[in-house]
Amino acid sequence: MVKRFVGFVLLALSAMALGGPVQARGDGRAGLFAWFDTLGYDAVVSGQFVRLDTMVHSKGKTLYLPSQYGFLVKSGSDFIVLGTDLALHRPGAPGLRGTLQYSDVDFQEWARTAQSKKWDQMDFPYVRGPLTLPATLFVISRACEARGLPVLSRDLYGKAQSTPPRWPSQDGETFAQLLMEDLGDHAIWQALEDLRDLGFTRKDVVDELDRAVRSYPDNANLLQASSVLDGLRPMLAEDDSHAMPNVAKLPASGRIAELIYELRDQTCGESGDTPSRVIPPGTPAARLMKYGYAAVPQLLAALEDERPTRCVVPEWSLASPMEIRDVAKYILEAIAHRSFGAPAWCRGNRDAADEQAAEIEESARGWWAERTRTAQVRPHKRNPSTRKRR
Repeated sequence: MVKRFVGFVLLALSAMALGGPVQARGDGRAGLFAWFDTLGYDAVVSGQFVRLDTMVHSKGKTLYLPSQYGFLVKSGSDFIVLGTDLALHRPGAPGLRGTLQYSDVDFQEWARTAQSKKWDQMDFPYVRGPLTLPATLFVISRACEARGLPVLSRDLYGKAQSTPPRWPSQDGETFAQLLMEDLGDHAIWQALEDLRDLGFTRKDVVDELDRAVRSYPDNANLLQASSVLDGLRPMLAEDDSHAMPNVAKLPASGRIAELIYELRDQTCGESGDTPSRVIPPGTPAARLMKYGYAAVPQLLAALEDERPTRCVVPEWSLASPMEIRDVAKYILEAIAHRSFGAPAWCRGNRDAADEQAAEIEESARGWWAERTRTAQVRPHKRNPSTRKRR
């Protein structure tokens, strides 16, 4: 707790020393463009413009989802496209339905369509994180200016300025303040979305979060982002130093320990707070569950592990990664066939989460002590979770 708080204070002080984006930009369109160009979205200025098509194959038919548009960041079979809403798209991304492909599009023709289009705020997700309509129009305006289309750029910039803010709390803010808030929310949200995507390394996510907290020191989600960042940074050295053992030669306790280590890369499903969502087949958590009672002592110790996993849980404000202790709780509950309390990850702040985690650990250890005591006075009974079905 103290370590994370100190890390947050140091981040805030370093952001203040850098001056922050408010002092780095000037007023007006040119100033905001100059500030935007420091945020790392180089593809908006110089990337090839493309159309993204998603093909879904179902019952012998091929269906096409609505096209999306963006800027090519990386070409090839493992391509990455930065959408006009600054969302990242790549083949194999979590939640992607079907096959993704891209093709060249004439940007000027598309921009003229965007200029005349009647944009609807309701077409944009009503959650924090994904880019809002005013910010999206600003991004397209910047792309127009960079490609020698100043008239289109000014018109789209005007549309962005005149679009009402998405959130009532933003009423009264200047356009620059609104833009900085929306882009900050998005940068943190996108980094946490990339955490759940094994196609991005932990180092990629650390770099994204580090850039976000330094670029948006006044963002309301800075504390959450810096907390995740403080949890991820030490894991980079662990990733580099960890030698993959010959699992086949390890005793059961060694194999269990290795699987608990691998929980750092545990992913989860798209929705719903259920063990089946947190423990998808084939993941480290699912393999741990198969060990049944044999894994319980080491899983109880893992209830104190606060390192973040890649199981990122959508919330109303921003996504939130489960910690290893959270996943260990779900595995223990699946083995014990009982609940040990509400998950700690959904608590509103770190102190509340730590308090809930302590209660979960106390409940789980109490169950295990009672089960061990009763097992000594009656014949051994196989764990239902490891019983083979006939």
